[in-house]
Amino acid sequence: MLSPADLALVSRDRALPGLSVLLDDDAVCSLVGAPVRRTYLRYKPGTSCVLGATAMLPDGLADIFVTAYDTDGTVKADKVLAEAPLGSVLAFDRTTGVMAARAAADRDLPLLGVLDSERRRRRLLERVLPDRGGLRGARLSTLSYKPMRRWVGLVEPEQGAPFVVRAYRPADAAAAVAAVRALEGRGPRTPRLLGTDLSLGLLAVEYLPGLLLQAAKARDTDLRDAGRALAQLHSLPSSGLPARTGSDDAEAVRATARQVAELLPDVAEQVSCLAEQLARLLSSGREPSATLHGDFSADQAVVGPTGQVGLLDLDRAASGHPAIDLASFSAALMAAEVLAGGLGARPESITRKVHAGYAELRPLPDDDAITVRTAALLLRRAGEPFRLCVPDWPDRTRTLLCRAADLLDTRDPLARAPDDLLAPLVGLPLLLETLKDKPGRRRTSRATGPAGSAIVKVYASGRAPVVAARIGALQDGAPEPVLPRVLLCDQAHHLVALTDVPGRSFRDALIAGDPDAATRVGRALGRWHAAYRDRVPAVLRPHTAEREVQTLLDRCSTAPQPIAEAVRRAVPALSAAWSPRTVVHRDLYEEQIVLGDKVGLLDLDDAAAGPGELDLGNLLAHLALLSRRSPVDIGPAVVQLMQAYAEQAPVDVALLERCRALSLLRLACLHAEPLLFDDLSGPAPTDDRTLIGASSAAHPNGQGK
Repeated sequence: MLSPADLALVSRDRALPGLSVLLDDDAVCSLVGAPVRRTYLRYKPGTSCVLGATAMLPDGLADIFVTAYDTDGTVKADKVLAEAPLGSVLAFDRTTGVMAARAAADRDLPLLGVLDSERRRRRLLERVLPDRGGLRGARLSTLSYKPMRRWVGLVEPEQGAPFVVRAYRPADAAAAVAAVRALEGRGPRTPRLLGTDLSLGLLAVEYLPGLLLQAAKARDTDLRDAGRALAQLHSLPSSGLPARTGSDDAEAVRATARQVAELLPDVAEQVSCLAEQLARLLSSGREPSATLHGDFSADQAVVGPTGQVGLLDLDRAASGHPAIDLASFSAALMAAEVLAGGLGARPESITRKVHAGYAELRPLPDDDAITVRTAALLLRRAGEPFRLCVPDWPDRTRTLLCRAADLLDTRDPLARAPDDLLAPLVGLPLLLETLKDKPGRRRTSRATGPAGSAIVKVYASGRAPVVAARIGALQDGAPEPVLPRVLLCDQAHHLVALTDVPGRSFRDALIAGDPDAATRVGRALGRWHAAYRDRVPAVLRPHTAEREVQTLLDRCSTAPQPIAEAVRRAVPALSAAWSPRTVVHRDLYEEQIVLGDKVGLLDLDDAAAGPGELDLGNLLAHLALLSRRSPVDIGPAVVQLMQAYAEQAPVDVALLERCRALSLLRLACLHAEPLLFDDLSGPAPTDDRTLIGASSAAHPNGQGK
């Protein structure tokens, strides 16, 4: 008896008069004349429907397929009738175009006709596996059957180890052979190729004994070992495997959405919008390459007798984003929970253990990449309830769609940089490369496309408009240093996009011994501070000495006790107020300065009003840390920097030393580096007399203040 959803489907598809038979258990049983269990459906609206099933026939349990075609498709049925082994066609109704037959009549899988005859089967296996004995009385059982696509069976000889036989469409067999050969004997244990007959689409592969991970009651050690096995696989060279791109997955998502919309028109708009959102995310961003399983799940991993985990079913092995396999595992668990109760534990708990094992051998992919691909693979599984002949398939389908949408809603807001916002800036396709990630605060990326590049900052808080206003207020200063310009500010997405300031970092220039770098940086920084002296934009709030000291004391709370105590003792002598005379970067260090045709400054999120000595002191403190960690003597470069700066802007040497000391103390806390206290014992690494003289000469009214 057809369900209301099945009846609605039949009523919409008048081109397939036999569709009602394939959707009805009773009708299929009546057609075949025996008890039948439907297991697999493949449906092309208006064209065909193929059913895979098992039937209790007079000679025992058998794999069968049932087809329904449109009026043009009866030619296919006639070909099956003409070529099928004697007795393999069970029923044919020409008025409805419905035919039922044993698997041996499957024209797309010619191997099945050979396997159906014990004598022909034995001769074939003896030819393909000449070193195997005991094949005369070997037992053959089906593991899975997708009509006209693939069949997998287990051969158990009278003596010797069992092995697996796979039947493919002959045109697909070579790719399957290549996948097995590319991975066998390397990394985690995978089945060895034992023999082939490509003309029949035959692959014989090693049987890996043990329990499927799904049947192993998901022991913690098994799950971690599965994660380690996957990490080993991902570390293998992927030469010889097909590439799987984000665009490929995007198209697969769209195709599934179209199929689901045909099955359930009431969700067509929902699934289409979800698919487009996922397709945009899948088609953008960086695509690191790893050797993929391609369909990784708990039932594709076997726990051997010794506890070693092996990986099965490598038909979809490819090179692609490593997040795909981890997402596949999660999506399979979530779908199993919706369809059949899963592994008896929450998918999140199981996934965490697999991830923990993976991370022991290889860094986990980006969380957002896994989340997006899990949602995409869940959507691609939305057709499974119908495909697996689940009675209440409409409800299960809707649940899977909701789970996919919910996953996208839980994405870290720091990960959101929608392509539709960035495409007008850099074009499509675009690559999104993470440059800096501060969990819970901010993620900085570079978006690159055909039209150029942009720096994209996404914030956990709502400060994007504040940052945009600060940077926008700094566009009328000196020609150098070059500052980023605001290209886009989207408050809803917590996003600011900025021009990409080109150049190599000041740090790299120092390490490389660039003789002009320090002078260029000092001159540009001095000009910047001088340009805004006593005309600080109103949008920049003052950064007071009190705030700087409080920031330092906040760092003390997580510093080792001896360092924290030393910092607290030093603070009172460094706490006097200062005057906010110019603009300051507030977080200036050697990585925030780049040298191209001009000197540029990066990361002006915290720009404020303050003394120029604050930026100088912070930069000098960081250079002191760099000097301790680098074999290169950067002392002369520091002197050049300070002299060049003093030619452009006044310097209060006492205030500079105080700001430098505050920064050194902060770095000592951050890096647990007590040796930085040694740098507090002397003045800034430059000649004070030269500095003051240069400053006074350039600024006769400033007197170095």
